[in-house]
Amino acid sequence: MTAEPQSDQPSGIPPPIGVLPDPGIPDPPWRRLAPGMLLVEPVRELIRFIPMLIVLIFAGRVGDTGPPWGLVATGAVIALGISRYATTRYRISDALVEVRRGVFQRRHLTVPRDRIRTVDVSAHPLQRLLKLVKVEIGTGTSHHGSEAVALDGLPASAAGQLRAELLHRAAATGDATPRATSDESAEETVLARLDRRWIGFAPATLSGVITGAVLISLAWRIAGEARIRPSEIGVVAQLLRSLRSSPLWLDVLLVAGVVMLAVTILSVAGYVLSFWGYTLTRHARGTLQVTRGLLTTRATSIEERRLRGVDRFEPLLLRWFGGARLNAIATGLRHRGSENGSAVLVPPAPVAIVTAVEDAVLGNTRIGAAALIPHGPAARRRRYSRALGVTAVLIAVLLVLSVRVGWLVVPAWSSLLALPVAALLARDRYRGLGHALIDDHLVARSGSLARHRSVLAVSGVIGVTLRQSYFQRRAGLISLTATTSAGAQRYVVPDLPDTIALDLAERLVPQSGTIRVAVAHDAGRQHTA
Repeated sequence: MTAEPQSDQPSGIPPPIGVLPDPGIPDPPWRRLAPGMLLVEPVRELIRFIPMLIVLIFAGRVGDTGPPWGLVATGAVIALGISRYATTRYRISDALVEVRRGVFQRRHLTVPRDRIRTVDVSAHPLQRLLKLVKVEIGTGTSHHGSEAVALDGLPASAAGQLRAELLHRAAATGDATPRATSDESAEETVLARLDRRWIGFAPATLSGVITGAVLISLAWRIAGEARIRPSEIGVVAQLLRSLRSSPLWLDVLLVAGVVMLAVTILSVAGYVLSFWGYTLTRHARGTLQVTRGLLTTRATSIEERRLRGVDRFEPLLLRWFGGARLNAIATGLRHRGSENGSAVLVPPAPVAIVTAVEDAVLGNTRIGAAALIPHGPAARRRRYSRALGVTAVLIAVLLVLSVRVGWLVVPAWSSLLALPVAALLARDRYRGLGHALIDDHLVARSGSLARHRSVLAVSGVIGVTLRQSYFQRRAGLISLTATTSAGAQRYVVPDLPDTIALDLAERLVPQSGTIRVAVAHDAGRQHTA
């Protein structure tokens, strides 16, 4: 094994980039991450193995003999963290970004410089304390489950220049001429900034329900592994005794109030942790940057030339409060998805703010508030028939079962109240259904409980699929799916009148050669026209 060349520059500082390659100059040397990762990596591994360490520590206390497995496991986890730092190398050349890492299985990850689409800079509390950051580099050819190329442990002072060089050099200049990066902030325009009043939308996102479920399941798992019974804890036992002695209706109200209070607190806390310090800026050289986070900060940069559109998400509860959120439809974000926040352009905020930012990002003031074309009486009937039909079948099953099971009589007759609820849901689903083609952008809106209003550039559509089930064929309806390489990759315009669907398909992919029509009847036979 040959020794790796060493560099004269300080550890963790990337070599100068942004200059034309010279065939006579050898490749830059491999470098280590910043020394602060010697503390970060062991701490990260200890947190990862907390459940196992708790079990081993408690198991070691059961008997007086035998090795101290808890201490042995803790030492092994710390050694694993140190080895991760010791085996990680990276280098940045004029053509490539390369990372080597791995203890038992070595990995060599490579990103060509001209394929870089996004740069995501983040730092959790310990990294912020040590003035370190993690830089994730995204490409437009990333796939689900693929391993991202990340430089986890660079000095925070080098992150801004690295991000500017990786994204702005080719995007704005079209060549490899180095550009000064000291005045990056002077070239940025603020499109949106967090207003503290937006935090009031947090309970409407129901994120507190998810957070509470995760915390409860984690606590339950730890208690089970540690053989702790909550009913034997003094405070819990006293609370259970008081609930048994009070009326049932009072217990239900008390529990409901506690749950609502807990959900509200957790939702607000989650919103503040995720979006505190939120700022959306546009760089003059063609990138959008979203900065946010209280404890763990994140700055995501997206090339605008890779932006294919935006998606406005309006779940039912958030919509009732007059709010929405905005996500980017862009290549290079697909392998991470939008759910973990890498595609967020605007957090839950007033719909007027979201619409204004949507227009600013798209550079068109006509799209955000544009009226959509309704899909007609057949689509309306389809929504009512599906909602009321499924609900009626479920109610009938309950009524039949109540004949044999006595205690189901009251729930069965009470389920009749679901019919007007289903009718209201069907009405809302039709009101939210619509589409439009405005200035070479397809606008598609659908859904009720989770409504999406997607704006997709026609230039980003690479194919169109028309699907027609047996019932749609009888109603003269077709569902159109626009395929793109960005975002969710498939954006559906459901239940279009057949003539409108065919016309829209021709306008989305003119002279495309073929339009695939998948027909659900006749044993799933497919026809291509």
